[in-house]
Amino acid sequence: MKKTINLLLLLCIFLTTQAQIIDWEDYSPPDTSTRTAAYAPYGRDFSPHDTIRVMIIYAGFYQPGVYTDPEYFQHWSNDNGNGLHTNVPNYIYNEDYPIFFTDAAQLNDPSYANVFNLTRFYHDVSQGDFIMLGDVFRDPYPNSNTFGEPIRINIDPSTVSSSWYSCNKKVLEKIRDEYGVFWDNIWAPYDNRDNYPNYQFDNSVVNADGTPASGDGVVDYVIIHWRYDKNWQNQPKDGMDDWSGSGGGVTSLANLSYSDFSISEGFTSTKGGMSSEDVVMFFPHEFAHEVYNCPHVMGANTTRGNKFYFPTVGWGMMSASGHLMVGTNAWEAYMLGWNDLEVGGFNTKIDAPSDLNTSASYRLYDYALTGDAIRVKIPFSDDYLWIENHQKKTSTEFKAWAGKNPSSQVSTSVIPDFEKGIYMYVEDLEDDINSYSVNASTYDLLNEIKVLNAVGNWDYQRSEYPKLNPNNSDYSDGRYMWNNLIYTFERTEENPISGINPYFSYFDDYHYYKNIDGDGTVEKLHLENPDGVIETDFNHNYGTLEARSLHNEIENNLEELTYAGTGGRNQEAITLGRRSDAFQVGDEISINGIIPVLNNPDYSVGTAKLNPYYLNGLKIEITNQILYSGAILVEIAFDDYELYYNKRWCGDIILPDISGDEQSDLIIDEDVLLTIDKSGTPNTHVQTSDGDFINPSNFTLDPDSKLQIESYGQLLVTENSKLTLKNGSKLVIGSYAKVIIDENALLQYEGGEIVLESSSSCLEIRGNLNIADNIVFTFTGGYIKFSNPGDDNTQNITCGSGASIVLQGSGQNDKIMEVQQSRDAINRIPTLLYS
Repeated sequence: MKKTINLLLLLCIFLTTQAQIIDWEDYSPPDTSTRTAAYAPYGRDFSPHDTIRVMIIYAGFYQPGVYTDPEYFQHWSNDNGNGLHTNVPNYIYNEDYPIFFTDAAQLNDPSYANVFNLTRFYHDVSQGDFIMLGDVFRDPYPNSNTFGEPIRINIDPSTVSSSWYSCNKKVLEKIRDEYGVFWDNIWAPYDNRDNYPNYQFDNSVVNADGTPASGDGVVDYVIIHWRYDKNWQNQPKDGMDDWSGSGGGVTSLANLSYSDFSISEGFTSTKGGMSSEDVVMFFPHEFAHEVYNCPHVMGANTTRGNKFYFPTVGWGMMSASGHLMVGTNAWEAYMLGWNDLEVGGFNTKIDAPSDLNTSASYRLYDYALTGDAIRVKIPFSDDYLWIENHQKKTSTEFKAWAGKNPSSQVSTSVIPDFEKGIYMYVEDLEDDINSYSVNASTYDLLNEIKVLNAVGNWDYQRSEYPKLNPNNSDYSDGRYMWNNLIYTFERTEENPISGINPYFSYFDDYHYYKNIDGDGTVEKLHLENPDGVIETDFNHNYGTLEARSLHNEIENNLEELTYAGTGGRNQEAITLGRRSDAFQVGDEISINGIIPVLNNPDYSVGTAKLNPYYLNGLKIEITNQILYSGAILVEIAFDDYELYYNKRWCGDIILPDISGDEQSDLIIDEDVLLTIDKSGTPNTHVQTSDGDFINPSNFTLDPDSKLQIESYGQLLVTENSKLTLKNGSKLVIGSYAKVIIDENALLQYEGGEIVLESSSSCLEIRGNLNIADNIVFTFTGGYIKFSNPGDDNTQNITCGSGASIVLQGSGQNDKIMEVQQSRDAINRIPTLLYS
């Protein structure tokens, strides 16, 4: 039985009739189907291979004396002059902008070379493997004065119950009642497959019983597109604007059987004011739900899932908030069988060093043109890093918003196009196409694609208020970003692990504004001050987040509309010194690079904390590019353990046994400073005792891990951060090297070996030392220094039950402890032994 999924897509489509960002609603009930050995490329509702032909029915609400269809749409007038209200959207009459081609030959017809529609989209993103053709319902009655013309099917809204299923059923019944004699001729071209393979067979090739593909009496796919908008003042039926799917669509249709054909498979669109371009942007999201039951990822429908971030831009069929580029991403193409993950004859499903080719380097050509992509398993996680090269070589490689000016009343700044280069993201959805289990209602899979940005991750400061109406400080200034709230952001410190980049909204506790209708405009009235909580919505279909995009930036007192939250660089961003957000030759992601390649941790609402990040030795280098083809050389290594540059790390970070042996798992090189610091980016939705939304950082040495600090190197733990040594870990401090536990920071000692390699090696505690239950704190070589600048009565050494301290030296000239404070205050320690 076909599942009903009510959809609402956050696509942020630009409409010339409404200068604002539009939100699409989406609701998806649980997937209750069962299956075994599910092969993802076979698809759920139909297999995304070969050719499928679909029917589009345009429908409306019109009944003289009941409802007269008075509302205005630029792209779809309410009457064509004959008083019948049967007209369809105006782009249907313009063959240069059809939603679908009707014949696959049009894909290669030079006269259609510049037409970008859904047929071309699916042909291009599938590397030619899948073609979707479509026809508009036309008047089949030979004696009609509209014979052969596209017509709208109108129904009386007073006759329907409170659902789009009921409306669709009335449309199909009207076609049956008025054109029943033509019923079989109408639907025969659209029944060519055995419906609903549910990942069990390729219904473009065979039927469920193994016979060659053929019709089953159920029409393959029907789209009913309604002339409707939930914001209409005059609703066709009271309460219709609150129906599930009224803000965008429903991935179900209705059930009607008559003569030789029944209709049940399809999609309902309830957003009637879209242009042809808008429809092409909108439909792939619904396709992704239906064909491989994709959950909302990359910012779709503002769903946060178990993560503490929200993307403002992405790419792929499910991405939302304005596509960085149109097209698929490699993960979904792989799931659909459009990408085999091979490059130059080499396997690019790299789960371990043994999967690398002999040179550990790969030449990636344009992803959209060739499908070239690399998938790398991120060590100590279930996550994968995906690598794609985007060089704008196909019709799908464009950004719909590029060049638009959403703040034209106050600025000439335009939304930038995306830039050519390497794009990467971390994914934790599904790694096996042979036992596919993903479904749209699985909360744990929401928002599980996190895009990396070559500008790196940073801490930001923001303005307290958005741009304010110059005539009334209670109102936001609606002249910006299509009447949306816009804050001013300033980059502060690099924060490669826990910071954010412009691809993500900034979570914080903002002042609350509410939309009100002005004189033909939308204004936002200030209602409430920050309330001590960052509001989030945990619904798996449509979320609300207290987060704002980075569109307006300031640096060195220079303020510019960069629209960085849409991706790319405009001239204003270049003026601020911003680099490309695509990775270029010379870039590296690693512990030494722009950002490290780490797991994508979940966020726990119960504990109000992110799970830990696990360090690893993965390194990705962009080493060369062939200019004439745009091909880019990518090199991969798993053994990058040595830190050569000063870094600031924030968050809950774990050093595991990366090497798998007694070798060092992280080496801080000579004269290098690693700082473990409190993040400047919110990482919890609950306000802390410090009055912010930032949990302190914790750097943990796991059992069997080894941290080596070379001569003159330093590890500084500061700003309420913590260094934790687990039992079985090893900390080695070289000559003139230091570990400094700064004021208000903590060394949490739970065992492990501390080796100070020479008399000049120092463990300096300006803050606090806590020794766990039944643990003996000791070290070899060097000395420990207590220099707490706090009150003399501060107990900066605390001990658990049964804990003790043993300090051993080799004679009077062997300094093992230095105290640069009035005294050491130690609580309840049973043993303090000097020898």
